[in-house]
Amino acid sequence: MNTDQSLRQGSCQRRNLVKRLIEVTFVGWLLLVPTPGWIQGQPKEIDTPELSIIEMATVMQQLTVEAIARAEKSVVALVRVRKGGRSSVQVEDDDLPGFFPPRLPQQNEDPQDPDFAERHFIPSEFATGVVIDSEGLILTAYHVLGNPEKYDYYVWLNHRPFKVVEKVVAADPWTDLAVLKIDAADLVPISFGDAQQLKKGMFVVALGNPYAIARDGEVSASWGIIANLSRKAALNQNLENLTLEKQTLHHYGTLIQTDAKLNLGTSGGALVNLKGEMIGLTISIAALQGYESAVGFAIPVNDVFRRVVETLKDGRVPTFGFLGVGPENRQISERRRGKFGARVVTVVPGTPAQEAQLQLGDIITSVAGVRIYDKNDLFRELSKQEAGGSIQLTVERRNRGNLQNSLTQSVRLSKKYIETVMSEHGTQHEDSWRGLQVEYATAMAPKTLQSLIQGMQRGLQEQAMELPVGILSVAKDSLAWKAGFRPGEFVSHVAGEPVSTPQNFHQKVAELEGEVRLRTVTASGRSSVRILAAP
Repeated sequence: MNTDQSLRQGSCQRRNLVKRLIEVTFVGWLLLVPTPGWIQGQPKEIDTPELSIIEMATVMQQLTVEAIARAEKSVVALVRVRKGGRSSVQVEDDDLPGFFPPRLPQQNEDPQDPDFAERHFIPSEFATGVVIDSEGLILTAYHVLGNPEKYDYYVWLNHRPFKVVEKVVAADPWTDLAVLKIDAADLVPISFGDAQQLKKGMFVVALGNPYAIARDGEVSASWGIIANLSRKAALNQNLENLTLEKQTLHHYGTLIQTDAKLNLGTSGGALVNLKGEMIGLTISIAALQGYESAVGFAIPVNDVFRRVVETLKDGRVPTFGFLGVGPENRQISERRRGKFGARVVTVVPGTPAQEAQLQLGDIITSVAGVRIYDKNDLFRELSKQEAGGSIQLTVERRNRGNLQNSLTQSVRLSKKYIETVMSEHGTQHEDSWRGLQVEYATAMAPKTLQSLIQGMQRGLQEQAMELPVGILSVAKDSLAWKAGFRPGEFVSHVAGEPVSTPQNFHQKVAELEGEVRLRTVTASGRSSVRILAAP
């Protein structure tokens, strides 16, 4: 065979290989897009359409174009501007990394001015958001907002400028989600997909505002695949004690990983599938200035995401579950044999774990049907649940014969204490009674809770106890304030009846009129009875 024939044969083989790859890819894309003939189920055999390579590429291109067109009308550009303006560049703790902003807005300048985007290029102050309600509710990543007390926020959507009228409707640091409000009534909410159906290799499109180039409201798109699932966010470094801290649920492994390009400014944008449905809220906190690569992350649109978003839309802060165990991973030798789960080494008195009679040495292997491989999995799955909800735990327990039995235990969770750099925000606050706002004891600061437990144990003859409710706040000059109630104390009884949850407390006091006797407990365990006057 001469050289020309070899070249022609090699070229022909490459063309056939490329064609086959495109055919396989094309069929994979079509599986993601419903067509009338496939609605009732996927056929066992699929005939590859007899199309040319150009025709196949054109069809795939059209699918991408249509997905972007469906979703982009619901994605906005977002900017934050320090209240009162400032005349020079100042880098503060809550500022995002910037890329050489030449000048910041002067006082009295309006970011809604059509010339604003041309005069001011401030990538560090720009991000992305997603429309979730036709009446002007915008979802974004909480970390891009900085401190809501210091900033005003502006939104652009298809060249339409809006000032955020309710700066933060509600924000949750644990899930890194926040909802803003603009004055609009004709917006198109994005359609949510289901991230629980995602597989590695599925095609996705990211819509956002990279480097603020979409600051007119015309968002930019990037394309990629699902690279991995259940990934962990990069740890936060605590500069005071040089430790790495897990500040959000996503540090325990919840995130979608994609190779779609997510530059600075795309946080809070939409990761969409080929139907134009949002399956993730993009975040680029893992990208460091000057070190961005084809690794991006997104918060998955799943049941937890939907619950949190609905709660934030109502102006309330979501709650998350607390069990009350100290876990450790199984030994390496056990893991090599395929034994997984989290071993219980501590059971906190008075918590749901003690009430459910969990024992030292128990190995928790599933939470609400989700398999647990290690202690990180246990924290993550418990911290997804809603406070006050009941879940099923699967536990391995050794009996006297040293044999392991598997048992299923129902547990009603209390509320988790959230300690993060960002504070929670809500415009709708929990109910108060005569100026008194109460909370789960487990949602109080850990040192306060630990002191309470130790104090209560000193006064008990046996280990079992029921934790009281904590006093979260007391309105100044209210009846409760005048009666001497203060934040950080606890209420164990209402009119002689024990209370251990906020719901139980409010149910008891709702039945009472006139003066009410409350038994209080200090963090050191000292108990006393106070009378709260009638309104």
